[in-house]
Formats: sequence, structure tokens, C-alpha cells
Amino acid sequence: MRHSRRGRSAIEVAGVEYHLQTQRLDDLFRSIAVDVFVASYLLQNDADGIERSLCVWVEGVDAGVLPLTDLVVLQSSAGESFSVWWSDVHRLVSGMLSPEPGLTPPRWRIAASPSPEVLDSLRMVAVPMEDTL
Repeated sequence: MRHSRRGRSAIEVAGVEYHLQTQRLDDLFRSIAVDVFVASYLLQNDADGIERSLCVWVEGVDAGVLPLTDLVVLQSSAGESFSVWWSDVHRLVSGMLSPEPGLTPPRWRIAASPSPEVLDSLRMVAVPMEDTL
């Protein structure tokens, strides 16, 4: 999803909404002693100056909620990271993601950490870093 200057305020509003939601969810899960990773909604300009939304999914996290973003940055325990368009992540790991009911803005629940085979498939469709930074 490309955000031009005109659409910039919408992506920034989403960032504020997700930030507030992240705080509420963190507080909720902490209060009921449930260990759930609540991924942050981040904004970053790509090489062309286009603002993109992204979240980070850390290897080994199998209980969490991801915001709906342009890109998902997958980060391995060894420190490797790569970016994949949300649509590709959803297509390749659809069995591990499900919409979390009752949340606005939307989030997707992580049911499992990607297997090495799935990570290999995601690497094959990774967006070159120079295109996302």
C-alpha cells in the first residue's frame, strides 16, 4: 500500500490509534497474567520517500497479535531480518494468522511461529531492504 502526501494523515492517524491500542492490550494481558506479544505499528519512509507502515514478528513468538501493516519485518533469533509485504505474509502463513475479533483497528492473532520451510518461502518474496528503508 503506497501512501502519498495526500494519504499521509490517514497512516499517521492509524499509527496513533494502534499506539493507544497497544498500550491497552499490553495493560490487559499484564493484568490477567497472559504472555502475549503485542506488536507495535511503526512508520518508516522507503527509499522513494513514501511512508510505509510495518510491524515486527520475532522468530519464536507463537502467541501474539500483529497490526495490519504494509510490511511485516521477520526477525530471527540469530539477528537476521527481512521485510515481506503483508499480502505475501497472509498468503504464505494464513493458517497461522486469524483476525482478532472485536479490535479496531484490526489485528491478527499469531497461532504459531513460522516453520523453517515457511521462513524460506517468505525469504523468497522478501522486499529488498533498499526499497523499504
